[in-house]
Amino acid sequence: MNFTAAENEGYEEKRAELILTYGNLSDTLILVQEAAVKSFDINVTDSTVSSFAYEVIPVDESMTYFTQVVEKEYFDSFGSS
Repeated sequence: MNFTAAENEGYEEKRAELILTYGNLSDTLILVQEAAVKSFDINVTDSTVSSFAYEVIPVDESMTYFTQVVEKEYFDSFGSS
């Protein structure tokens, strides 16, 4: 048996319980679980040719968030992991 779960793109954990039954064999429970992906939304509220304003809306307001706007070349200089 094969199955594929769609990627979780939401704010909440995704969870499914599958019960397999075959003939006289004992049922088998399979748990599929995937963590939430998004931790915040970014909304651009005003933009011009030379500036913009934005707001960050966190999923967990008790966590500390830091935002910074930099040029792409500067950001890319750090590489990725």
